[in-house]
Amino acid sequence: LADMTQKIHGEYHLMAVKTAIVADGRNKCLCEAKSNNSDYLMFIDSDIVFPSNAFERMASLQKDIVTGIYHQGGLQNFRPCIYRFTKTGQIINYAIYQKDIPFRVDAAGAGMLLISKPVISALPNNAFDHMNLPEVGQIYEDVSFFHRVRDLGFEVWADPTLRIGHT
Repeated sequence: LADMTQKIHGEYHLMAVKTAIVADGRNKCLCEAKSNNSDYLMFIDSDIVFPSNAFERMASLQKDIVTGIYHQGGLQNFRPCIYRFTKTGQIINYAIYQKDIPFRVDAAGAGMLLISKPVISALPNNAFDHMNLPEVGQIYEDVSFFHRVRDLGFEVWADPTLRIGHT
């Protein structure tokens, strides 16, 4: 993190939110980004390992939302935390994807996520709250967030060129 922040030009704010409820922490960060009129909001979970150029790379894509790709369980043979929605709103992992160019996804794990200013401004303050879908039941913070993003018409991109680890 220290290496990455040295490469950021301009002002930035770091927040470490301690809460047992992930949605509350993410919503708090979102509200702080709104009140600061931030250009970006970047989530980096404590169990994510990332290169020092992650912010620069993600911001250079100039997309609404960008995620790095990491794997459930942290091992490359587990499924990646990038998803597409079914017609009922459930998620299905991408099992096969291009490894060298960014591509659109419907949802992702929010452990390494860059959100642009237009998205920050448009989101409700409770964007990460759990939601219930009629055919699915309760869905948790990350997937709920991406349902709201989709409903607002924003795009989510995954960058497979970032080497992200999940411990």
